[in-house]
Amino acid sequence: MKDRFFKLDTESGTTTLNMADVSAYSVVLASQGILKSNIYDVEIHMKSGTIFTTIMTESEMVVWEDVFFPNSVVKE
Repeated sequence: MKDRFFKLDTESGTTTLNMADVSAYSVVLASQGILKSNIYDVEIHMKSGTIFTTIMTESEMVVWEDVFFPNSVVKE
């Protein structure tokens, strides 16, 4: 994850994260019912101890996981 950056809207404003400094993230699915796409409440834990909170759509979550777990690194 060297020099990978990700921009997202957090409760404190627009934040650009260096993915090398992210140690973990927690996800809570907030189901929107049958007619709407799901949204996700995400806590992003940094190595420094800072925690950012954000709400992601399903498509944003897919992009986030692709940045956090690049296909070239993760082999299933």
